[in-house]
Amino acid sequence: GIGADVGGFKDGIKEVNSGLNGLRSTALKAGGILTTALTAVAGIAVSTANDINDLDLKMQFTDADIQHAYDYGNAVTRMGGDAKSARESLVNLQETVNALKVGDEWDKLGIELGKYGMKMDFNPATDSMITFQKRLADLTATASSAQKLQIQNVFGLSDAEMRLYEKGAVGLDAEMLSSRTRTGEIESMVEVSRELVNEWGILKEHAEGFSNTLAKNALPAVKNIVESTSVAFTSGMVAKEQ
Repeated sequence: GIGADVGGFKDGIKEVNSGLNGLRSTALKAGGILTTALTAVAGIAVSTANDINDLDLKMQFTDADIQHAYDYGNAVTRMGGDAKSARESLVNLQETVNALKVGDEWDKLGIELGKYGMKMDFNPATDSMITFQKRLADLTATASSAQKLQIQNVFGLSDAEMRLYEKGAVGLDAEMLSSRTRTGEIESMVEVSRELVNEWGILKEHAEGFSNTLAKNALPAVKNIVESTSVAFTSGMVAKEQ
């Protein structure tokens, strides 16, 4: 009876060991998957932070907040265009509005639009670039083909942007909101993105400083080695020639 019990105990131990080995294997696989996933998430986080910080820098001197620029770029992408170029066009629009505020370009713009019987209801003294963009969208929505081509040439808009502007101000807002429902709100990430980019820069400076320290200490020794090797080759060549 005791022998049978011991035999059963041994069988039980084998089962436990087998189970633990299986658990360990599963845990190692899960750990590997988790590590890969965390690495991917970290990469996405850093990449997103860089993109948000770049967009924040680009929009800092415009009337458009980062969310508006982000949504606009995404909406233009869905029209077949490029988000980065679309966001840069907002800066161009801001420059146009700034010129209108000074007064130098108002007559010129009026003339360019007036050639094709168009007129924009816009007050450069009080209205923002966002208002200008919406008025431009309404103008595009009711324009003829020839007028649309003139609008595109005057403001340097891409074909995809024109397709979006053809929807008018209401359609423009709707498309941008549609993009936001899928991509989410990003303004809350601006501050932490700035901090991450700054800390990443500090870390890179530390790494560069470490490299410089290594180089500083190693350069004399490397110079001596190169100099000795050069002398040896030169002496050998001279001896061979003689």
